[in-house]
Order: sequence, then C-alpha cells, then structure tokens
Amino acid sequence: MTLTVHPRAVAYLVVAGACLFAAVALEDAPLAALGVPALLALVVGLVVDGSAAEREVSVAARTEQPVIYTGEKVTLKIELSAATSVPRCSVRLELPREVGEPGPARWTHSLRAGVPVTCTLEVSALVPGELSLGRPLVVVSGPFGLVARRVPTAPFVLSVRPREERVRSLPRTARVRVPAGDRLSRVTGDGIELAEVRPELPGDVARRINWRATARRNTPHVTLRHPEQSTDVVVFADTFEGPELTRVLEVSAGAAAAYLSRRDRVGLVSFGGVLDWVEAGSGRRQLDRIRSRLAGTSPFFSYAWKTIERIPLRAMPAGALVVAVSPLRDPRFVAAVADTRARGHDVVVVETSAPLPRLSPGDPPERRAAIMLTGLEHEDLRRRLFEAGIPVATLELDEPLEAALYRLREVMRRARPGRRR
Repeated sequence: MTLTVHPRAVAYLVVAGACLFAAVALEDAPLAALGVPALLALVVGLVVDGSAAEREVSVAARTEQPVIYTGEKVTLKIELSAATSVPRCSVRLELPREVGEPGPARWTHSLRAGVPVTCTLEVSALVPGELSLGRPLVVVSGPFGLVARRVPTAPFVLSVRPREERVRSLPRTARVRVPAGDRLSRVTGDGIELAEVRPELPGDVARRINWRATARRNTPHVTLRHPEQSTDVVVFADTFEGPELTRVLEVSAGAAAAYLSRRDRVGLVSFGGVLDWVEAGSGRRQLDRIRSRLAGTSPFFSYAWKTIERIPLRAMPAGALVVAVSPLRDPRFVAAVADTRARGHDVVVVETSAPLPRLSPGDPPERRAAIMLTGLEHEDLRRRLFEAGIPVATLELDEPLEAALYRLREVMRRARPGRRR
C-alpha cells in the first residue's frame, strides 16, 4: 500500500515552520502562535486522512458489450464498493481520440459501507481494431484530502469490428467447386434448379425420368437440373496507411459476410504495411476469423516494395475470384492486383476513394489544375485496369456496397464468351 501526500500538506508545514523561524529570529514569541492553526490542520488532516485512505475499496470495471461495430455506442461501468465508509473516492478516466467523446471523465463519490456506487459513461468507437480505453484512476482519500491512495484497476479493452452491409447482388466466377453451395454449375447433375427436359439417351439415370413428359410424348424423357456448388473467393484488402483504411475494412467485412452467407469458401489477404492472410474456408467460424483479423488491422507505414510473391499459394487457391478493395492510391497494391490477374484469377476491384474536392469559381488556377489532373489520373488507371480484364467500380461515401457489386456483376456477366462487352 502506497500513500501519497497532497502538496497542500507541504504548504501547511512551510507556513508553520516559517512562523516558528520568524519568532526565533525576531525574538517575538507571539509570531509562533500564528503557525499553530496551520500545524494543527496538518496534524489532524494527516491522522484523519491517513486512516481513511487505508480503507479497502474494490473496483470492478466492465463494459456491456466487449465486441461492438464502428459507430455503435457502448456503456462503460466502474463499480465501487467498500466494507467500511470512505469519505472521498475520486475516479478519472482518460479517453483516447478514437472514441466519440475524447477527453477526461471525472466522478467523485462518498462510499457507505456495503452500498455499491456505479459510474457510467457512454462512448462510441470511430475506428475498427483493438481499442484500449486506458485504466481508470481511482484515488481514495479523507475529508481533508491531504493523504490519498491509488487503487489498482484493470484497463478497458474493446474489440471494434468494421460495420457490415447486407448485400444481395454479388459478382461471380464461372469456376465452381465440388462442395455444395448456392452457385449454379453450368453442367447438369443432381440439384434443384431446372436445366431442361429432353428425350432419354443411353446412360441416363432412371430416377431422372419425367413421367408426365413421357406420358404426353409417348417416348421416355428425362429431367436435367443444375447442381448448386460453391466457389472460392478471396477478399484482397488494401491496408496501406491512408484515410480510407476504415472504409476499406468495412467493405471487406461486408463482402466476406455476403459470400459466406451463400456457402462459398472465403479467404482474406491483407496487403499493406503488414502482410496477413486467412486461408479460405466456410461457415460461421470462418466469418469470425475474418472479422477478428480485420478488427486487429492497424495502419502501418512502410517504404518496402511488396509483391504477391510474398503471398503463399494456399492463401489464393487456383481459380478463386479475387475481390480487391482499395482506394487505388498506392502503386504497390495496383501492381499486385495486375499480377494477380496475370496469374489467371478473376479479379474485380471496389474502389473506395474519397470524392475529389469540388471546384468553385474563386479557386486559383493551380488548385483547379491539380484537381482536374488527379481526376484524369484516376480515370486513366481505371481504363488501364479494365483493358487488362479487371473491372473497377467506384464506391462513393454515402453509397451502399450492393450498388458497386451489382455494377461489377453486370460487367462480368456481359464480358463472358458469346456476349458483347
């Protein structure tokens, strides 16, 4: 147990000592009496506050929801209780910038024996990741505040996940896998979706005979169906440092959740200052793995030129659809997207760039030229990617993710062999 003395106690001692020194130096006894009140206040305060500061106080810091999504509000609770009465107990919590209400929060209470007191604070998380709200500073002192004791506490830790959007239209690849899913295969087999009804041929299975068509045509007919199979999807997230990182994580989480809800095998590759990946899988656990990995992503600045050779082959299985989410500002990520397409993967890009500043009549010519040049560079980059077989859909700030994915789906559907692009 460590007790701390308030500077006011030192001031009392200095006043009493100065009066005593002046009485001795000036040989005037009444001057010593002036320091008696300060000395008396010091002695009484140290005795009373010392006994009060030694009383035990239990602190329980918790949150209603340890895992939340960006923009959601969560209530922080600090519960104080003591077996004996405590005249003064102060609580202080320094909040970081990543919450909706940054700055210190203070409470002061007097505790009665066996009666708990709860301090509550409602905050909202603005960025995803493992967010530490710090340790609450709990100080127990007496009524005079001359002696205090700090109570050890545990820090508040929140796991903030990117917000996800509901998506119905998804870009698809023509390649399917054997496991069941929601993707209709081009070949026929055992499934639910009707493909065609045709005359029976040698080798057809007897259980596929369509008895109504057979009775109507007086010749055996069989029913063919499309089997529902799954596809491999890899969400390729651009995690290089930038102001659009939060939006990139939200779009990546929404795309992964949408594909997993259709029973596809989904993986994640975070390509940025720190390379990280989650191998393709399916099910609820896979979604939790991707959410946790995205929530733990933080901006990391790096000058190193990284290529897709650093990504293991098991992180990008052959024939997988790669959904790249990026603001297309870092040339390293653009080169990685082009190399991924050159390896034979179907690649689509969701661009999360912030809108360019608007031009006004009073803008100087240099600013107008810079804005126009930036817009032309982005248009040229999108054109070069499209010519390489990589469609790009720009996602505005207030636009739902489904709109961008629907445009990508239409481009991929029209670009199939036999259709006009």
